Amino acid sequence: MLPTIQICKADSFKDVRGAILRKQADQQLGINTGKIKPTKVFAINYPLTEKAVTAFANECLKDVITDQVFINHFLEDSQYQSFIAIAKLPGVTDDEGISAQMALADFTNTQIDLNTQHIFSQEIFYIENYLSENQLQTIAKKLMGNPLIHHISVFSLAQKKSALRNLYIPFVELKVDQTTQHIDLNIPNEALLQLSKDMILALNLEEMQAIKNYFNRADIITHRAAQNLDARPTDCELEILAQTWSEHCKHKEFSAIVHFENLDTGQTKTINSIFKTFIKGATDIVQKNLQSNDNQWLIKVFSDNAGVVQATKDLLFVWKVETHNSPSALDPYGGAITGILGCNRDAMGTGVGGAKLFFNTNVLCFGPPNYSKDLLTGQLHPKQIMEGVIKGIEDGGNKSGIPTVNGAILFDDRYAGKPLVYCGTGGLMPNQYAGKDAWKKPIDTGDFIVIAGGRVGKDGIHGATFSSVELDEHSPQSAVQIGSPITQKKLADFMTKAAESGLLKSSTDNGAGGLSSSVGELAETTNGAIVHLEKVPLKYAGLKPWEIFISESQERMTLVVEPQKVGDLFRLAQKMEVEVSHIGVFTNSGFLDVRFDNQCIAYIDMDFLHNGVPQKKMMAEWKTPETNTHYSDQLNSLDLNKITQQLLADYNIRSREQVIRQYDHEVQGKSIIKPLMGQGRAPQDAAVLRFDFDSYEGIAVSNGINPKFSHL
Repeated sequence: MLPTIQICKADSFKDVRGAILRKQADQQLGINTGKIKPTKVFAINYPLTEKAVTAFANECLKDVITDQVFINHFLEDSQYQSFIAIAKLPGVTDDEGISAQMALADFTNTQIDLNTQHIFSQEIFYIENYLSENQLQTIAKKLMGNPLIHHISVFSLAQKKSALRNLYIPFVELKVDQTTQHIDLNIPNEALLQLSKDMILALNLEEMQAIKNYFNRADIITHRAAQNLDARPTDCELEILAQTWSEHCKHKEFSAIVHFENLDTGQTKTINSIFKTFIKGATDIVQKNLQSNDNQWLIKVFSDNAGVVQATKDLLFVWKVETHNSPSALDPYGGAITGILGCNRDAMGTGVGGAKLFFNTNVLCFGPPNYSKDLLTGQLHPKQIMEGVIKGIEDGGNKSGIPTVNGAILFDDRYAGKPLVYCGTGGLMPNQYAGKDAWKKPIDTGDFIVIAGGRVGKDGIHGATFSSVELDEHSPQSAVQIGSPITQKKLADFMTKAAESGLLKSSTDNGAGGLSSSVGELAETTNGAIVHLEKVPLKYAGLKPWEIFISESQERMTLVVEPQKVGDLFRLAQKMEVEVSHIGVFTNSGFLDVRFDNQCIAYIDMDFLHNGVPQKKMMAEWKTPETNTHYSDQLNSLDLNKITQQLLADYNIRSREQVIRQYDHEVQGKSIIKPLMGQGRAPQDAAVLRFDFDSYEGIAVSNGINPKFSHL
């Protein structure tokens, strides 16, 4: 058994979290738990004497006013009859354990490898009443953890001694398999579709046939032979194409050819890309009108990770919003926190990179908290989804020092299966870094590919393709990325300093598809790249080469660095405790060349990679919906007092203060108009923030959503 430290509130202090869990178990699950006492346990896999462990616990982990500590033994209290232990699964980010490990390194003044986890945190909940195993599992899975990312164990008082003696520790143990498979695509259409499903490629038959035809081309076979590859695609190549062609990355429905018919008039027309016609097209018109009046306010749209506008004469405003719906349905907390942290990284990776993160915002749509209809297999209840998402939004902002200044929550039955989780981030950067335009993204042949931030693990594999498929009980666990706001905060500070120092040429984030998307997209500029996967730092051994390239493990950025500046960049990274690695170079070969131990495992034509996806074809029709034209007659018979009470009880009208107060909107000290203000703490139409403390210039942030428009 490893040395352990257990920390909990002393009995003389009110334990708010325990009281909340008790109330939730009673009201949501109908289970009378009695008193619940949460405790935190740290298991230490590092050579320390008991004296050193005790000193470390008391000096670094314990709140000297409220906490009591137990070293190498556990709280003994006979009033508690049932127990639940919640630990992270192997490879899942453990921020508290990692932070404790950093504190141990500082406390002992020793060099501890922070890339190898030595301290593991978990929670043990002491429950007053005796509960059945089924009741304990229900509480654990509904209120305390998620089996996709947590190891859950439950036990009674009689089992406690044995259970704690054999405390679960999430050591990663994977069979090392570095082989690359070749896959035959010269198979019947039904088999092609089954292959797409089995590999979670989320590609339709036309797309699978396009890939099949590409690998059968004579010129491609010749190019591959020169790289010691046969005509069959590798698993890595299929994964790269699936990621690049995913709905998440390519927006195939927005880009589709739509054949439209108005059923009322019989009129038909064809629309070549809703996005290009109505969204980008409208924006292009606005931009031309602005430019014709010598207004250069719109700096960059639809060509980078985020949009850029001119905020002041010296300052650029960077803005990104995206959804994170499927991951939030699977793991509400993990999906939401990675959604907001992903928007942070999009702002950080726009242009040269290094934008200072200014604020977060969100729009969240859930099924009603009192939803009573049957749930599908594996479907979480809307209330559980809501609470997890709100907590993820909270931690994504509060723990990163970014104010969450504006948002909305809406309830509708249609969001019961999959929530709508909009996340947004605003950032600021100067017009120029080191004399070069900050919003531009230059890349030249010979520039180095450098990755910075968190290491690569199995978490987040297939996130891009997973978001394109329907949810069921077989949804892949690895598709859930687990965010680490502390790691990202360090990375953000490093990016800003590197950009200000002129060490970055450009950058992008490792979002959906990880290195596959970031390197693949950046390589469009030079028309090629070589990547050496054995140089990519891993969380643990055992990942296959294609998994290294596709993994969406969080808190990583891909940097474009001129060779002569790599040394200075690495020294800055070491000073700021951010891990960086040189993994490749940009080329003009016309191919994305991915290697593992000098063996080519992917060699894909850049034009086919980005432009080879068949354009989707869709049918659309319109019929004017029937509407009630007798509102005035109905209004005369309404009991307005009763209707008013019903409206005030509606979830979409109730106050959001309980949620707003969980978000820190004051950090950085720049909020002027806050979410709630005035004597009655009334909700404001928008938040207003100042850009800096030296001027009266700022920005207003608001939002709007109304799914009922679709009824019309």
